[in-house]
Amino acid sequence: MDSNCVEIQQSTLEHLRDLAFQDEIKNKVTQDININKKNYKINNHTNCQNKKKGIIGIRRENKNKWERRVALTPLDCKKLLESGIRIILQPSALRCFTDKQYQDIGVEINEDISSANVIIGVKEVPLDYLMPNKTYLYFSHTIKGQPANMPALKDMLQKNIRLIDYECIKEKENPTGKLDRLVAFGRFAGLAGAIDFLQGLGEFLLHKKFISPFMHTGYSYMFPGLKDAMHSVSEVGRLIEKKKLPKELCPFIIGVTSSGRVSKGAQEILKLLPHEMIDAEKVHELFSSRKDEVRNDRVYITVIESANMYIEKEQNIFNKKDFYENPQNYKSIFAEKYVPYLSILIHCMFWDPKFPRILTLEEAHNLSEKKQFRLLGISDITCDIKGSIELLQKFTTIENPFFSIDPLTGVIFDDFEKMTENSIIYHAVDHLPAELPIDASKHFSEKLTGFMKAIVESYYPCDLTSEEESDLPVEIYKACETWNGKLMPKYSYLNKELGKFYPEYIDTLENQI
Repeated sequence: MDSNCVEIQQSTLEHLRDLAFQDEIKNKVTQDININKKNYKINNHTNCQNKKKGIIGIRRENKNKWERRVALTPLDCKKLLESGIRIILQPSALRCFTDKQYQDIGVEINEDISSANVIIGVKEVPLDYLMPNKTYLYFSHTIKGQPANMPALKDMLQKNIRLIDYECIKEKENPTGKLDRLVAFGRFAGLAGAIDFLQGLGEFLLHKKFISPFMHTGYSYMFPGLKDAMHSVSEVGRLIEKKKLPKELCPFIIGVTSSGRVSKGAQEILKLLPHEMIDAEKVHELFSSRKDEVRNDRVYITVIESANMYIEKEQNIFNKKDFYENPQNYKSIFAEKYVPYLSILIHCMFWDPKFPRILTLEEAHNLSEKKQFRLLGISDITCDIKGSIELLQKFTTIENPFFSIDPLTGVIFDDFEKMTENSIIYHAVDHLPAELPIDASKHFSEKLTGFMKAIVESYYPCDLTSEEESDLPVEIYKACETWNGKLMPKYSYLNKELGKFYPEYIDTLENQI
């Protein structure tokens, strides 16, 4: 059977079926039809350029100098090469793995990756680098309708690009109803966020006239690898046991939101310190103890989940399933319940604009005015501008990872020397895993590699098939955000977001598949 795209004459096949009086002939004809449908996708492909190329192009990251991660490591590229896939790598002197490491295992090094049918990267791709009629895999940061990335989404639609967003690759099913992401850097965001914040906290406390062990560690990117960074935090822990924390700051309570991958990563770091875990419903009890009973040779860690911070408006209860289905019926009690008690907050939970904020500017002002704002600082790994925590007014960078903000007035200070007495430290770097590039890339690549053969051998451009008929794994099919110049039905809500900037995109069925 010809392996190229062949237009199957449907009428001829049906005619043969009519002539097939014997069961044996009927079965043979039916079998031929099914084989042809499977191999050539009758009526599902628009032209004969849809043959399987089997070429992956790995683009050079160019968002900033810190982005040294890769989507596929040399080790995993070798596995794909051995399966018959061709890989072309754009050269880069910044990657955490060298060009030679790739070249030595058979990857082609070439500036031109236009012959690839699938192009992969990590962070957003500049518009000028988006090539038409390709399949792209990267973190597009568009699914929440982020205004900064609407131009890129529009460009991908115009260029007939099939976008597979890593953020949307999730489990097929989960008994809880909440599908976990399968290809993600979450743990490493938590690890780096906690490491960096402890260092910044040490400097911040110095400006507040407190000497603490936290100042004796470094930022994540300063260490050769994760093990070295964790060893440094362990040394801080030994100093806490030996030299203690300032009594004025104790009990030193660290709140961590969520129990997902990001939260678990942050907890890995925090648990390197001498610590005691506290139930989120019993945090206030630490302040019932006599002052001489408060320990300053340890930190207290509490994990705060949705059930601890939200209640239904009428019944004052929390039902997880109902909360995710009807978040408008719930209100946050986080501010009054935790801000008067926590020392620092590591914020790791996923947030959507349909959910109530857990800390508003007004709540921060009111608590500060009543002298009930105990928080020294926030590491906002969630990184939603004016999102779940409204104090987040801008992102920070790896070079300048902190700003301070006065919760009473909302005034921001980039220089600790100029901050007010009420000011807290705020950390909001939106690409933290880039600080642990080798460890993060190994983990990410291992998860992605299992899907790559099916993706690179998938037909595109082609007409959309149903989930059942698609040649993509279900997890990947559901992560396709765009297809043939239109939004997939699952992501049609983005027409409304596009329409805010481009009048040709309106929230109607006309602009979705």
